[in-house]
Amino acid sequence: MSIWQPVDYATFEIFFMKLGFAYVLYGVFSSNIAFASQPHPVGIARAVNLTYFSQPQVNTLMVATGYLCLLLYLTNIGTLAALPVLFAVLCVLEVLRSSQGAATHSKHVLGLALLAQLILYWAFFLFPDGWWSDMGNPDQVALFVTQQAVVALYFTSAITKLRRSGFSWIKNAPFIKLDIIKSSEQKYCDALDKSWLEKQKALDKGIFRHRNIIRLVLASGLMIELLSPLFLINRITLLLGGGLLLLFHNMVGSQMGIHFKKLQWMVLIFFINPPYWGMVLLETISGNFRG
Repeated sequence: MSIWQPVDYATFEIFFMKLGFAYVLYGVFSSNIAFASQPHPVGIARAVNLTYFSQPQVNTLMVATGYLCLLLYLTNIGTLAALPVLFAVLCVLEVLRSSQGAATHSKHVLGLALLAQLILYWAFFLFPDGWWSDMGNPDQVALFVTQQAVVALYFTSAITKLRRSGFSWIKNAPFIKLDIIKSSEQKYCDALDKSWLEKQKALDKGIFRHRNIIRLVLASGLMIELLSPLFLINRITLLLGGGLLLLFHNMVGSQMGIHFKKLQWMVLIFFINPPYWGMVLLETISGNFRG
C-alpha cells in the first residue's frame, strides 16, 4: 500500500477547504481589469486577442459568471460545469494581466489546482470504476490532487534550481544580496516608499554578514522544497510541512518583499487545515477542564 493516500477528511473539513479556495478565487476575480491592449502577449494571448474580455460589460458578465460558478462549486451543484468555467475565467484574467509587460506566476497555483480538480471530477464522472475510485470519494481525492498540485510547484522549483546551476546555487547564495537590492529598488520605484530603501541597510547586519549562514538558510529552503512530497503522508506531516513552508515564505517576504500570498493561502487551507486543528485544540482544552 502506498504511503501517499488521501487523508480521510470529515465533511466539515471538506467544506471549509472548498470555502477557503473559493475565497481566494473570489479575490482574484474581484480585482478590476481594464486593458485596451496586450503589448507583450504571453500564452494564449499570442494567438487570441483577449482585450475583448476587458470591456466593461463583457468583464462584468464574465466575473459574474465566475461568482456563480464559485457558488455551484461550494454547493456541489454542477461541479462538472463550474470547474471548466472557473479555470477559463482565471486563465483569461491572468493571461491578460501578464500580457502588459510584467508577467507573473504568483497565481499559477490557483490555475494548477483548478485544472487538477477539473480532471479528477471528470475522471470520476466518465470512468467511475477507475483506479482513482479506490482512493476515496471524489471530494476526498479532489483535495488530495490539489495538495499534489501545490507540492508540484515547490518540488519543480527545487529541481529547476539544481538543474540550472547544480550546487553552485548554494555556493553563490550570498549574492542574494543583489536580488534584495534589485527587488527593494523596484518596490521603491513602484510606490516611492523610502522604507524599501531602508531594507538595504539590513544587508550589513545579521545573517548577511556571514556568507555560510546565508548558504545554510537558503539550502534549508531548498531542502524543504525537495522534501515537500513527503508532506502528503498524513495530517501531521501536512501540518509540519505546511508550517515550514509558511516560515520559508515569511523569511523570503521579510527580506525581499516577495510574498506569493496566493501560494501561502493554499498552504494554509490545504496543509495547515485550521478548522480541524482548532477542533482538536478545543476538544483537548474541554477534556482537560472536564478532567
